Amino acid sequence: MSGNLTTYASLVAVGAGNTALDIGLAYNAANECCDLVFANGDIQVDTTAVSAILMAAGCEARARPEDRLPETGAAWSAGAAYADLRGGWAGDALDAQGRRNGSRAWVYTKRGKANEATRQGVQAALAEAFDQVSTSFNVPIQLTVVWVAPMILGWKAVAGKAGISFTAPVTG
Repeated sequence: MSGNLTTYASLVAVGAGNTALDIGLAYNAANECCDLVFANGDIQVDTTAVSAILMAAGCEARARPEDRLPETGAAWSAGAAYADLRGGWAGDALDAQGRRNGSRAWVYTKRGKANEATRQGVQAALAEAFDQVSTSFNVPIQLTVVWVAPMILGWKAVAGKAGISFTAPVTG
């Protein structure tokens, strides 16, 4: 995934009135990961929905029983008896309300074709993941998912004055 994150300092100021808090995350495009945000040796708190959106989009949620899983290589398939190929985060088992974290967009990008069904599947999976963020931060999240190049989907999420945009390859 590659992306850009608007300036972190301005994002913290925008969300100062929200009651939900999260650890501050910033996308590191060079390493394709998120880094904790520090200032004066302390982990920063993000009062905007940005860090939560990064987590929701970047973590692979467990596939549903009806989801068609991506094709797997022979070596991985040989170990399928020992691994649950539906993915997900083990921490979901600890959520007393039974909520799932992350997005099922991986189900579509790892098996999809460059067609409208794949785009719609990714959009629905991201919208589902962002719904929990929207509720927690009491802010609507506007989501747009478009084809930006052959086999490359781009998405943009805007929560209040903060926005994040990413691209993701479709490898199906």
